[in-house]
Amino acid sequence: MAQGKRQVMESMFPVIELVVIILACVELCGAATVVDVYRLIQYDIAGVPFGSRLAALNHHAASTHFPPGSDLSRTVLIIPFRDLNISFVKEYISQRQPLGGLLFLLPQIFSYENKDGIGRNHQDHEREQIKNVLAELEQLLVHSNIPYPVYFAFEDSDIEAVLADIKRNDVTGQPATATTGGYKLVVSVPEPRKVASPTITNIQGWLPGLKSDGDNQLPTIAIVASYDTFGAAPALSVGSDSNGSGVVALLEIARLFSLLYSNPKTRGRYNLLFGLTSGGPYNYNGTHKWLRSFDQRLRESIDYAICLNSVGSWDNELWIHVSKPPENAYIKQIFEGFSNVAEELAFKVGLKHKKINISNPRVAWEHEQFSRMRVTAATISELSVAPELLERTGGLVDSRVFTNETAIIRSVKLIAESLVRHIYGHQEKETVTFADNSSLAVNPFYIRSWLDFLSRTPRVAPFMSKNDPLVLALQKELEEHTHEVSLQHEVLDGMFTFYDSSKARLNIYQVASVTFDLLLLLVLGSYLIVLFSFLVITTRSMLLLRPTLRKGRPGEGKPGNARVGHPEWAAVDVGVGSVVIFGRVRTMFLKVQLPWNVVIPAESLDTNGLMLQKSIIIRLMGEFAAKRATKDLGYVLAVTTLDNVGEGKVRQLTGDVLFPVVFSGVTFKIFRGEILEGVVHKVLKHGVFLRCGPVENLYLSYNKMPGYTYSAGENPIFHSESQPTIEKDVVVRVMVIATKWLEAEREFQALVSLDGDYLGVLGPVS
Repeated sequence: MAQGKRQVMESMFPVIELVVIILACVELCGAATVVDVYRLIQYDIAGVPFGSRLAALNHHAASTHFPPGSDLSRTVLIIPFRDLNISFVKEYISQRQPLGGLLFLLPQIFSYENKDGIGRNHQDHEREQIKNVLAELEQLLVHSNIPYPVYFAFEDSDIEAVLADIKRNDVTGQPATATTGGYKLVVSVPEPRKVASPTITNIQGWLPGLKSDGDNQLPTIAIVASYDTFGAAPALSVGSDSNGSGVVALLEIARLFSLLYSNPKTRGRYNLLFGLTSGGPYNYNGTHKWLRSFDQRLRESIDYAICLNSVGSWDNELWIHVSKPPENAYIKQIFEGFSNVAEELAFKVGLKHKKINISNPRVAWEHEQFSRMRVTAATISELSVAPELLERTGGLVDSRVFTNETAIIRSVKLIAESLVRHIYGHQEKETVTFADNSSLAVNPFYIRSWLDFLSRTPRVAPFMSKNDPLVLALQKELEEHTHEVSLQHEVLDGMFTFYDSSKARLNIYQVASVTFDLLLLLVLGSYLIVLFSFLVITTRSMLLLRPTLRKGRPGEGKPGNARVGHPEWAAVDVGVGSVVIFGRVRTMFLKVQLPWNVVIPAESLDTNGLMLQKSIIIRLMGEFAAKRATKDLGYVLAVTTLDNVGEGKVRQLTGDVLFPVVFSGVTFKIFRGEILEGVVHKVLKHGVFLRCGPVENLYLSYNKMPGYTYSAGENPIFHSESQPTIEKDVVVRVMVIATKWLEAEREFQALVSLDGDYLGVLGPVS
């Protein structure tokens, strides 16, 4: 009988294989095309979410020609840029209408894989119109909280054919659904995760000047450019103009002056400091930390700093932006030097003065970080007005086709000639050091090759590693032309939080309707039942014709010989104490809703209102950082939501606007009887001090450490024969036995103890 069953199963193998092949063919035939897609950035500012909050996609596709009243909650709208209605998109996003997702199709001219000249098929006014519309769309998406996936892709023949088919179905009133079939868009990616401790890297190099007898320290001129970008799609943010053009200009200036300084006879009596900084879109956070790393003598030796920003798409006028008044002697000298050279080169240079508001955390220009350190500085840019936060930072619209290397060449000539005349004291002489066709001529090929390289290299700082190929390439290039090249790695300001999953593969499937699937299933099922019945009847008939098999020997095949195994279970005793501890830790975090008055400087206001919410949140976090803590609420850790913004009132004397707001936030406050974990940061004879979150002074007296003895030395410790050692940088679980509020210092202090269950050293800080 066993042999007969085996023969039945063997006869079924071809049938099973046939079914697998049929199902595989049905699945494979459904795949219409596969394209690369780029997700809208997902980030938080002080805990407030912006951008696309989801990444995975599995919905039917529709075009903008969908019938009125359609349910789009499980539908992805495909919107080609040529059919873009910005008002329609703004209405859907602002009113938070239900939608399965958005897929924007961009023209190929915005692809960094494009060759030069593809965009020249468009007239200048057409290109400018495309640029303005895309810039408006990008700002809308970047400053909105969108609860569904948003992706970008580039137009091609495959996706155009799919879109044409979708449009035909939508126009006839048959949009894709589970019952009607159509096209399904699938992006299979994990849930986006926070980028842990994003790193920003600054690169610097020196060209030392020629010292004479008696010179202790030569004056320094700094040439600086920020190299990273920010945009709606991190994987597409190449920033050809902002600020790829500034980086290229800096590298060419470094190359030219390395030729001058290589000969002692032509070496100037100024040190030249070249800095490529990161964190530019985030209030020039990298520049701030770079300057903080300088010692006072170096900062005081800087005669002035020239910051380069967006110098790759101007025609006849550049702007010099300064923070000091134009009447300042240093500013006047710098401006006159640049103006004279610009006049010789047949274009104009304008001067823009913008006073720094120290109370406003917004840093619009890179030179403002120098000015806050009392260093004379200026920014050279084609922009006449300072951009808003996360605006003009190298997004989708900032592609190679809109950047002109001729503008960069003219910028390099202006800056290099002005610096030479200042260094060598030739301000009044119309001498041309970097003349065309000379050994010191500006190299157009060098500029073009570096501009092409940067125009196909996305460089959003939170998604770059310390050893990113771009960072290493910039470091190597500076080493070719300067000395003492070094890298500085810093952590980006904690106000900004970013999430990964910026690029994916989109599978577009052509799916049949449910009716077709049911019919196919019925046909296949009927066929298999008939085939199975035929095989079973045939096999049994064959078995009846076979002779009876002999019986086995006694004892063979008895069920008593079989052993039945039981799975082994391992019990884990977590203990009641650990549950109690976890519950207590959670009570230290309180969710509160508070009214507050926020003063916003007039220059931070925006006519469209996009920046008001961010300005209020940034202002709130700045005020709480200065206030530290309150007795009732404790330490404010984050502003989670801005619940209400009242009508603003203009202050008569300053012009600032006061907004009454209501916001929700998370606070941290310790209570007596709480169990918490702290890191030892100071060991004294009478006890140790621990740090827990924002609380710096948790005091653990030696009287509250039963069994511990103090041991002096270079690294003092408390040791015990039965417990782990208490020393600096170890984590200790303790119980709060008393708290105290210090009004003058605006902070909490607490006495803690090791008396209790489940308390003690947990291990070194990780």
